[in-house]
Amino acid sequence: MVHGSALNASVAPWYVIGKLRVEGVQSCTATLIGPNTVITAAHCIYNRKSKTYFAPKTIHFMAGVQNKTLIAQSTARSYTVAAKHLPEGQFDEQALLTDWALIELNEPVGCMLGFLKTGHASEHAKHSLVAAGYPMSNSSQLIAETNCEFALPPRKGKMLRLKNCGVEHGDSGAALMATKGKVARILGIISAGTNDSKGRYRAFAVPSEQFLKQVEKSNVSCDSLVPTYP
Repeated sequence: MVHGSALNASVAPWYVIGKLRVEGVQSCTATLIGPNTVITAAHCIYNRKSKTYFAPKTIHFMAGVQNKTLIAQSTARSYTVAAKHLPEGQFDEQALLTDWALIELNEPVGCMLGFLKTGHASEHAKHSLVAAGYPMSNSSQLIAETNCEFALPPRKGKMLRLKNCGVEHGDSGAALMATKGKVARILGIISAGTNDSKGRYRAFAVPSEQFLKQVEKSNVSCDSLVPTYP
């Protein structure tokens, strides 16, 4: 599948998007969504063999990765997930609604770089959609899919189904953003991709409504995170 356009991850706002390395093996995408939090897909930090989540200390977020450089980095302190175990076997679109993880970082990276706010898909249906991540085929380069469109109108309690959005391994956890001018809002996070009953490739994103309350609950001010000196 032909992938999208390369972005300069060393400049704003793209450097709020980063690579997520887990156990030095699994690689996904995560996005700063608070002063010390990133949002990603739950399956990115899930060990399918043991059917448990990886320990926070094994999770490493790297913001603004561009070839061999990065802007900032932090290990995880903790995380919040929606389900104790993730589904296995046959593709189940509704089960994917729990495929999100909010990760608290040890370092307040968002205080330095900033972070993106969320939005509701139903309110941005006519805005340009962008999914930006670090695909396995080019894992050191941030790639944007700029032709993404809703294959079906957004509906409450349903996954966001996307067409013309060629995501691949590594893009899991990437933010689906609505953009208008210089403003971007996270509408959801990329969870999976598969062919529908007619053989058309579709990407699926967990809508922001699934994790919005947890994001609001976890957000703290930078003043409480950054040390001050007399």
